[in-house]
Amino acid sequence: MEAVPRSVFPPSPFAPRPTVRPFRAVTRPPVIVSEHDLDLAAVSLARQFEHQREALRLCCWIVAGLPILYGIATWLFGTSLWASSPVYTNALSVPGAPQSWGTVFIVLGVASIVCWERRACRIGAVVGMITSLVLACFMASFVLVGVQLHMPMAASPAISYGLFSLLYMNGARLAWKSRPRR
Repeated sequence: MEAVPRSVFPPSPFAPRPTVRPFRAVTRPPVIVSEHDLDLAAVSLARQFEHQREALRLCCWIVAGLPILYGIATWLFGTSLWASSPVYTNALSVPGAPQSWGTVFIVLGVASIVCWERRACRIGAVVGMITSLVLACFMASFVLVGVQLHMPMAASPAISYGLFSLLYMNGARLAWKSRPRR
């Protein structure tokens, strides 16, 4: 028997491969489903959908609680809430700050809840994206000031604002995908 010369290099991934015969399909007897079984499956799916919807609704209320409660805290405690940290210097430069930020947060949180409860998907998507943008701006402000002042304590609120920003962006995406098509 003659030895086949082998290449030192591995075969190219672009080289044609030998054809492989496909598996034969195995036929099985058909599954017979009664109307009663279909009705039970439909009721089960409807119940599951309603449970998921209720869980999502509760999550919306919880997530919308962040800007509402934070806005109320900003109104109640005012400058004393933000003045203790140099990280808030950018946010305090806005006219009427911090009460103006508190108003923005309260309005966005309440608008999120109203849009969800009324199923105003288009407006809910816009409100979600605006809230996401505001929270992302706060995150970026914390990151920039934290890096400039070498303050590792700015990482924790930056992470929190970033995660809540992503939650609102995901909610806006869900609202946009849930809007009625015409």
